Amino acid sequence: MPLIAGVALAVLASSAVSALDGEPPRDLGGGETAPPVEPSALGGAQAPNARLAGLFDAGGAPIRTKGVQSIQRTATGVYCIGAMASSGVTPAKAIVTASPEYFYSELDEIEVEWASSGSGCGARIGVYTFADPNHDGIYSFSNSVGFSVYVP
Repeated sequence: MPLIAGVALAVLASSAVSALDGEPPRDLGGGETAPPVEPSALGGAQAPNARLAGLFDAGGAPIRTKGVQSIQRTATGVYCIGAMASSGVTPAKAIVTASPEYFYSELDEIEVEWASSGSGCGARIGVYTFADPNHDGIYSFSNSVGFSVYVP
């Protein structure tokens, strides 16, 4: 029995140390949330194989980017990302990967999509963010979604 108690104590101690090493969870329980991380504006991303990459919080503020000249929210859940000329990215011809990001999102039923055309972004990359706050399978445009984009 002492061996089992020792193993359990070691696992518990290891879990506590691991929890302190990482980012705080978005929801700390009891309705408290982790303090927001201040956006660093444009730049600061390490993405050696990307021509354009960006991490954006809910609402579209840049956390860290590479090759991004601008981001503008044109409507609820509609974001237009401008590429720096030096990135070599032509938005009309680019293939973009867009993903939801948990920590910078306010909800957990979320979706992100990029629009190759028809977004109203013109010569910029169009990104749509959606959320289902009622967990009923009905998604609508939302500013509550953190997301990332990547163009190789």
